[in-house]
Amino acid sequence: MKRIFSVLMSIVVVLSCVVFIMPPNIVLAANNADDIVSIARGELGSTNYSKYYGGNKGAWCADFVSWCAQQAGVDSIAKSSSCYNMYIGMKNNGCQEVSSPQKGDIVFFYCTKCSSTAGKWCHVGIMEDSTYSIEGNRWSNGVSKVERGNSYSHNGDLGYKHRDGIVRKYLRPKYSSPNPPTYSNFWVDHSLFDTSENVSFTVVASGADNYTIGIDKIGAGRVVTEDCESTYTIAASRLGTGEYSAYMTVANSAGYVDTYSVEFVIAEKYNLGDKFSARIQNVGTGGYVTNKNNSIVGAAESGNNDQIWYFNRQSDGSYTVMSQLNGLYMDVSYVDNPPAGAEVHAWEFTDKWNQKFDIFYLYNAFYIRPSNTKVMVVDIGGDNVACYAFAKNWGPQKFKFDMVGLGDYIPYDLGDEFYAQIRCQGTNLYVTNKCGNVAGSTATADGSQIWKFTRQSNGAYAIQSTLDGSYIDVEHSHDANETNFLAWNEYTGNRNQQFYFYEMDKAFYIKPLISSTRVMDMVSVEPYNVALWDKGNDWGPQKFDVIKVSHSDDNMSKPVETSYFKGHKYELYNESMTWESAKLFCEKKGGHLVTISDEKENEFVNGMRCRNLSTDYQQSIWLGGSDTANEGTWSWITGEPFTYSNWELNEPNGGTTQNYLQMYSSGNWDDVQNEAGRFVVCEYDSVQPKLTPVASSLSLSDNIGFNIYMQISDDVLSDDGAFMIITNSDGNVIKKPISSYETTTYQDKSVKKIVSMVPAAKMSGKLSFKILKSDGTESGTYICSVMDYANEMIKKADTDAECKKALPLVMAMLNYGAYSQIYFGEDKTNLANAILKDDNTATIKSEDIIKSITYSEQGLFSNKDLEYMGSSLICGSDTSLKLYFNNKNKLTEKQIKDRYDISTLDKNKHDYDTGVDGSIFWIKIKGIKPAELGNVYGVNLVSEDGSVIVETSPYVYVKKALGAGDSRLQNLCKAMWAYGQAAKEYL
Repeated sequence: MKRIFSVLMSIVVVLSCVVFIMPPNIVLAANNADDIVSIARGELGSTNYSKYYGGNKGAWCADFVSWCAQQAGVDSIAKSSSCYNMYIGMKNNGCQEVSSPQKGDIVFFYCTKCSSTAGKWCHVGIMEDSTYSIEGNRWSNGVSKVERGNSYSHNGDLGYKHRDGIVRKYLRPKYSSPNPPTYSNFWVDHSLFDTSENVSFTVVASGADNYTIGIDKIGAGRVVTEDCESTYTIAASRLGTGEYSAYMTVANSAGYVDTYSVEFVIAEKYNLGDKFSARIQNVGTGGYVTNKNNSIVGAAESGNNDQIWYFNRQSDGSYTVMSQLNGLYMDVSYVDNPPAGAEVHAWEFTDKWNQKFDIFYLYNAFYIRPSNTKVMVVDIGGDNVACYAFAKNWGPQKFKFDMVGLGDYIPYDLGDEFYAQIRCQGTNLYVTNKCGNVAGSTATADGSQIWKFTRQSNGAYAIQSTLDGSYIDVEHSHDANETNFLAWNEYTGNRNQQFYFYEMDKAFYIKPLISSTRVMDMVSVEPYNVALWDKGNDWGPQKFDVIKVSHSDDNMSKPVETSYFKGHKYELYNESMTWESAKLFCEKKGGHLVTISDEKENEFVNGMRCRNLSTDYQQSIWLGGSDTANEGTWSWITGEPFTYSNWELNEPNGGTTQNYLQMYSSGNWDDVQNEAGRFVVCEYDSVQPKLTPVASSLSLSDNIGFNIYMQISDDVLSDDGAFMIITNSDGNVIKKPISSYETTTYQDKSVKKIVSMVPAAKMSGKLSFKILKSDGTESGTYICSVMDYANEMIKKADTDAECKKALPLVMAMLNYGAYSQIYFGEDKTNLANAILKDDNTATIKSEDIIKSITYSEQGLFSNKDLEYMGSSLICGSDTSLKLYFNNKNKLTEKQIKDRYDISTLDKNKHDYDTGVDGSIFWIKIKGIKPAELGNVYGVNLVSEDGSVIVETSPYVYVKKALGAGDSRLQNLCKAMWAYGQAAKEYL
């Protein structure tokens, strides 16, 4: 029964993961420390002092220890009625004084406020474990007896009771078989090391006199096995770059124990070059590091100078990073040892080490570590750029560099969209589209020399010929001298079709994104070919003028309707052409001539036709089917099965002369010749889904829910098989259909409300969101956390009335999250309340809370089948109250439900679950909100043969926990209580 009640006095967390902890490897020997403790336990409650003293009643604590030692045969414990003499005798016998007690140690209580020797050495006992001791001559209700305790008060020789002046001294007897060692902690000083650093490990152990370090390189096996002390240091250069794990073996003559393993990474500072300009893209979010009003944030690609950074390599291999927007430098908000969450912003140059950054190449990306820390790296959490502890292969800490500079110059913004001619200063010829080749020619002012410039999101330009719609393209994406420039018939979006312009030497140099050093060059002799060459010094054939001209692109094809069906995109063009031309037209646009897989798609496509074209026979549309390969056997151009058809009556009937498929205004099909007069619908099978967060909110007075309002692209909304994939910080994945989320509006925009319930101990953990369509295509990833959002609310409290009102509740919630992390052993390096300067949770007096909780449990607690045992709290994103009953007759859950009418009584009608675990029957009341923690909840198990009725409250458990000896549990309960009080006041 004691084990059951100890289980009930624990608090349970509901987290979305299962953690398997491998037990440490422990080797034990025989142990007569067990003997003396066993003998002492057998005397608990005894008042037979003469058994130990052998005479009249007196101060017999030392006699009790002497008697137990004699029974156990422990000679090193000096036999004496004096605590002081026993202490001196044990020291003379070679017993070691220790600071961390363990089972079998002798504890002496020493009064610092007393003057006499007997007064100072006032009491002695035997340690039952590391916390409690068993002592003779303890006074309880006026009786002197053997009792268990962990504190002592003393009527000193100055005539008053001493409690705060009592200190403990521990001596470890020389047992013939000592206890094996134990350890409480093992760590490496951080996780990411430069090869110039030292790697240090520390173990906190008790009873050990021998230590051995073992270091393994991932993929290579053991690299170091050495005897050491409790702290071991090794040069990172000795180990070399790579991923490692390490553990320590602590031992004594009685046995040994292996610690858990710690992991770390060793890397070299990466040399990207001495000076360069680059954009910095985050791998996890896809966003770019952006200078926004001197705050550094993650943002969508803009191509502007606010996303271009100038890197200057320092003598120690680090870099200063300057914004090309305003000349300010990337700067960590703390000069020394930044904590988790320290912001990175733009600041004037100080030449201090919080403005210098080491770059490491790991996991196919770059990590950026400020030089003023060994622990933190740059991290994009939500939209903010800040410092957080290094995490292996964690997307928000991984970056890519897009080199955009040409020497000291950065790309020039010519405008978003315009038409222009491109004239070479060295040859005085114009860049011309010559039947698919790009070369120089004298001025013609026709479409072959007029180019449409379209600025891309990265600031580069796609350059399209108005002659035939083709694009300037570096052949085969080959970054080498003499590589030819072509006019390619479609835009691929690849870097060989995107160009930066640099204004220097009173001209523009044109560099494709595939190259860092080569630019467009027009050969000075016929045929004046345009090719790629190394940039020269003020070299005329590489210097160009961009001459803007007036031009209309009305003749360039645009769809009259774009619609989505089952995740595919469809574009209808009001242009008449042959089947073969229509096929090529759609393929150049990246799609294919529409194909039909079922009746619903046929109705959808015909609906597009009917909305935009007349019912005239000549206003039919082409479908992507033919029987040219095998007469009479129809197939789709995509290769998909031709299993559905909707032929007009008596069709197909054209034989070998009619091999192409069209759709009438009725939606029926016909076979016709490859002739003009039909219109075009292009279908795109793989459309990149988009999700755009437009707002976020926290459920404050409810349970811990993070609400994100997202705009979702039409191709996703039309796809019944599209899912939202939510990944929690512990790797647990939640997959729900997009259609299952609530549709609402935000600022007149239709959005989906995505709700994620977050366990209290996971507030600081990152949540990631992405869309998976039925065809397997995925959107980009959006990453955020409850802590990041709450921190933003705290920062806005001075200017935002709603944030100011919610401030006490937000702070209480973060404290609750932090103490949940501490209690449950979650990530302690990134506590949820790190932003709070004042956390007074631990200083709240337990007795004040206990006094405020006046309610006590009541009811009919037992009958022939069941007996109420107690309750516990389950703390996840919400709080549940779990009541436990001794299942006396080991009934099954079904038998209990058949025998009893089970119901709960509470004013808010919470759901409940039931279950049987061995000899325990339990009822769990779910979804208790913070403001409801003080409410009373009833459980009725009603039967004609005798009922069990219990009324209790979560605060009953809190009251019990505050009286327990676990400080972590007490602090968690204080934080929970404060959270509940703040929620009531907020309401």
